[in-house]
Parts: sequence; C-alpha cells; structure tokens
Amino acid sequence: IRNDRPLVVHGTAQYQAGLPRFPRVFARDSLMSAMLPDSVKLLRPILVLSAETIGTRASHISGEEPGKVFHEMPGMKLDVREMARTDYNSIDSTLLFVIGMFHHFRLTGDTKIIKDHAGALNSAFKYILRHTSEDGYFQEDPKHCGSVRFALACTYWKDSPMPNRENGQPVYPVTFTLVQAQALCAVRCFLALVRVVPTALRTASMPEDLEPRLLATTRHMLRTGRIVAVDQKGMLEGASTDSLHALWYLRKHDLDGETLSSIQDSLRALETDWGYSTAKISQRGTYHNGVVWSFEQAFLHAAAVRFGLVRPAQVALRGLHRVSKLASHRLFPERLNIRHKGHVTDAGMGPHTQQWTVAAALYAEAIQQKGNAKELEIHTNPEAAAGSIVGSSLAHGSTRYAAHVGSLLKGLHGNASEAWFDCFNGEGTGILNNQDCECADGSDEPSTAACSHLNTNRMFKCAASAVVLSYEKVADRVCDCCDGSDEFLTIDKHCPYACYM
Repeated sequence: IRNDRPLVVHGTAQYQAGLPRFPRVFARDSLMSAMLPDSVKLLRPILVLSAETIGTRASHISGEEPGKVFHEMPGMKLDVREMARTDYNSIDSTLLFVIGMFHHFRLTGDTKIIKDHAGALNSAFKYILRHTSEDGYFQEDPKHCGSVRFALACTYWKDSPMPNRENGQPVYPVTFTLVQAQALCAVRCFLALVRVVPTALRTASMPEDLEPRLLATTRHMLRTGRIVAVDQKGMLEGASTDSLHALWYLRKHDLDGETLSSIQDSLRALETDWGYSTAKISQRGTYHNGVVWSFEQAFLHAAAVRFGLVRPAQVALRGLHRVSKLASHRLFPERLNIRHKGHVTDAGMGPHTQQWTVAAALYAEAIQQKGNAKELEIHTNPEAAAGSIVGSSLAHGSTRYAAHVGSLLKGLHGNASEAWFDCFNGEGTGILNNQDCECADGSDEPSTAACSHLNTNRMFKCAASAVVLSYEKVADRVCDCCDGSDEFLTIDKHCPYACYM
C-alpha cells in the first residue's frame, strides 16, 4: 500500500487505496482503515490532507462545496461524454474527518492538530448543518455544489447505482441510513472537541435540538433494519448490512431491544459461509449485491460485539477468519463474490491489496491474539475505549503520566530511569509508582494500589475531573475515572476517555 514510491499529495505521504488498480487516495478508505486498528500512523496523514484540501467553493464539475472533504485524489471522469468528476463525490468523508479528529485526540491527547485545523473543522461542521433538514434527516443533494447530479450514482461507500431509480440516480435529496448514523456521531464528536478547545471551534449557528433531531431520525430509519435510504420517491428497503454497520457509530442506549431484534432478523438473508454478503436487493450494475466485502466484516463484528448481538458477531467472525486466511497468503482482496451454497469465487475480487482489507486483517489478528472475541478490547467506537494506545510502551505510555504526577510532587529528583522524591512526611525517599510502598505515608505510590493500606485517609483525584476515589480502586483494572487516570499504570488496560462526552 505504501509502495517503494510513496504517494505524496500536497506534501504529505499517503497510503494508496488499493494496488494495482487504485493507486490513489480515498479519504473515506483511509479514515476508516485508520480507525479499525487504532493507528495514529494511518490516521494523522489523512486528517492533515483532508483539512488542507477541504472544499472552499461550489463546483458542479467536481462536486466540491465549502466544508466538504474530498472523495478521491486525483478524481476521474466516469463518462467521457460528461464533465462531471469524482473528486468530491462522497457524502460521508466529511463526517469521518470530524470523527477521525476526535479519535486522534483520544489516542494522543494532542490538541495542536485540532487548533491547527480548526478552520477546516468549523467549515466541516457548517457543512453538516447545511445538509441537515429541519426534521433531522442528514441529506445528500447536488444542489449545494450547483448541479443536479454527481459523477457517482450514490455517494456513500456503497456507490453502486441505486435500485428502482431511473439511471440508478436517487431522487434528491436522499438520506442513507448508514450515513445518518455517521452524521449523529460526527455531531457528538465535534461537540466533544468544542469542550476540549472551546476557543478554536464554534457552534454559534447550531440549533439546540440538533443532536436529538438526528437521533430521532436515526432511530426511525433503523426501526425495521431494512431501510437503506429515503429519497423524494420514497423508501428503499431490502436486506442490507447498513443497519448493523450503523451501530458502530452509535451508543448502546441509542436503540431499544425491539430495534436490535429487527436488525438481527433482517441480516439472516445475508449470511454466508464467509461472513455477511453486503446486500440482497434487486439491482443492476452493482458490485455490492451477493458480495462479501472484506473490510466490512470487521466493522460488523465490532458493532455486534458492543451491542451484544451474538449471532451477527459469529457470522462476521467467519468472514474475518477468511480475511486472515487470505492475509496469510499475502492477499488482501477488496471483496469476494458469493455463488451457490456460499462458495467463494475469485472473480471480481477487486484489487488484491486493498487498504481497508489490510486494516480488517489487523483487526482479525487482534481477535486471534486475545483468543476470545468476547475479551476483545480493540477500539470499536469513536466515542469509546481503545484497546491499546498506538505506540504505547513502558517508556512512552505509563511513565509519561508518572512523570506528570512526579512533576507535581515536592522534592523531585530525576534520572534516566527512575523518579525519586522525598516522602511527604519527610522520612526518607521513594521511587515513584514502582508498585513498592517505600514511604511510610504511601506518597511514593500515587497511581498504584501498593500503599492502599496506608492511604485510608487520602483519596485519589482523577486527573481531568473532580471525582475522588478510594485508593483501593486505583490500578484495579476497572476504569473509574472518565479519563482513565486511575488505570494509567495498568499497561495493558486502556480506559475510555469520556470526560468530554
């Protein structure tokens, strides 16, 4: 994907979408690929590129509009008889950009990238507001770029021609169920970022009921598990993975049990021996019907696990096993065509090395390392815990917090490997947070439970909130602080960063 000759766009090296046929950058592919394995290495370059090339004007040729993140770079014509190009032909890239920015903050705590690209984030949020109707539908409509259609028939990730519509084109405006959930998540993530850097991001023009309206419409579109889209001609319904995929962007309390049951029931028609087929809808000119898309199995599995949907999790896991088997042969195909009785043929596999299939393989590897899918702690929601901090180690993870705490302690003495300081009671010295209670007052272990028997009269204060805890709850592998500071020194445990949610 990187190749020996990295693809450099606007001065930044980017990962290519797929080889050999797609040596280009797709914002959607790169953003989703980065969020599956919690990879800052994947995420940061595409965030920077998205921000620096965010739309500033309306173009009926490229689909550009202010605040819109590009679809593919460079874009292309799909019909030589027309002027329309694909450069900005995606409704979801802007949403994923906002979600990705919050995701990056959770993983790194870095606010500089937010401040550096606050203009792009504010513009993206205005784009979301502009595309949200009064009744809470997040709508795609080419009128915003001065056109009546796009080069692509559909502008979310399933960009095959739309069934039961003339020339496969929606009757605009159109709302896609999956994108509706992404819009809700993007608004939540933007509001969270506002709390992080309130001086840089603006919500002055936001209606107070924006989030509730988006949530109500999301619930409505997911109620049967079969609504794929709604346009001016009516609802498009059928068996599709969109309803389960949408859960990846939602909170567990967003939906009731009846809706979750409907989603599970709607998926049965899509089950195969190799995971979930993407759709079963009467459709011409499609490469999504009757096809298992490799990357989506990871999103489906993650969503099913988090919402406690056992059967969907098992089916998606079968797909991930197939992804892993192919990966062992250095094959990362985009999709697998399904034929009779669930057999897979190699026809129509797409690029043999696809970026987001590689990400799905990394996700599958994480599951195998855990040994039990139920114990999976890898990131499954842009607003929930990551299973690991990318680049985390004893040197770069836990001791970073120890150094922060140590700087607040009086009489600190430091060297290359250990942080010594004078015990608070003035009697001796101790090594900071080494799981050994060396000070008689327990002051050398502010972030472990080693001195909990001495700390009965002293409480642990969470780093980013006013919450205080008994030291028995520190380093006990249970996340009690919204910032996870009570478990910072538990190296293989990463808590949700939920203080701003």
